[in-house]
Amino acid sequence: MTNGRVLISGGPVDGVRLDYLTPTYFFEFDGTSIYRVADPPNNSKEPYQGRMMLTPTGNILYASASNEIYAYSYCSYIEDAWRPHITSVASYLRAGGTYTLQGQQINGLSQAVGYGDDAASATNYPLIRIRNKTTGHIFYCRTFDHSTMGVATGTSIQSTTFHVPYNIELGDAEIYVVANGISSAPYPVNVWRLKLPWEFNEMLVNFLIGSLADGPLWVLGPNGPVPVDPWGPKYREKAEAAWSKVFNGVRELQMLGNELTKTRLAEAEGMPVAVETEEEEEVQENIGINIIDPSKKKEKETLS
Repeated sequence: MTNGRVLISGGPVDGVRLDYLTPTYFFEFDGTSIYRVADPPNNSKEPYQGRMMLTPTGNILYASASNEIYAYSYCSYIEDAWRPHITSVASYLRAGGTYTLQGQQINGLSQAVGYGDDAASATNYPLIRIRNKTTGHIFYCRTFDHSTMGVATGTSIQSTTFHVPYNIELGDAEIYVVANGISSAPYPVNVWRLKLPWEFNEMLVNFLIGSLADGPLWVLGPNGPVPVDPWGPKYREKAEAAWSKVFNGVRELQMLGNELTKTRLAEAEGMPVAVETEEEEEVQENIGINIIDPSKKKEKETLS
């Protein structure tokens, strides 16, 4: 827990058969002694039915094979030495933008939650939230590409990448990094509106729709799809060739998937495995995906 103690769930044991029995009891461990604490109302099942999850606010959620979820609240005192620390992040953030945050101890001090190989609810990764100073509303950012998954990284500088939500409120804000339910001190930022790299108007919309309707006339730029000029054939053939490679690769994956599915079904039923190569349309029908080969776009007018 964020106060350094450990919340434990356990149950009675049959001294003869060593079976798990009911109910589930809850305890706190302070490093020296174990104390009984109040059980939630959904503790009637065996301990292995239960799951605990540490939330970004430090509370602990508990479920036991049902739709009932209870939160364990406790007196939380956090030592500053346990907190993650932000060392670097952009002061101005745009809605929809992607940025890098650097800091110390951003993965926390432990995995925090675990139950053998049955349930992995570890929290040794950074979460990022932004609080608007005017409204007090909090927005969580998706984090990815962490520099490490190690814990207790000390004073070494680690980093994570985060994506600012499109619907975030604009203006003065504070950014936090959270690990193991423990938040860093706030870091001041200012959130700006989303800015597209081009002017988005009706003509551009019609141009994009027309390009997609005509076939693979768009490519991938650094900020998203970029249409290939229909009146300039310089990139048209290259774009069509690239799309053909994508199509052929997906088609091969579909055929392999169909073959693997048949093999698994046959083995499960104890039957001899016999796999035949399917025609393209049959594979697509079985898998439920329809992709049009750009080289055949003249025969098929609909692009799925």
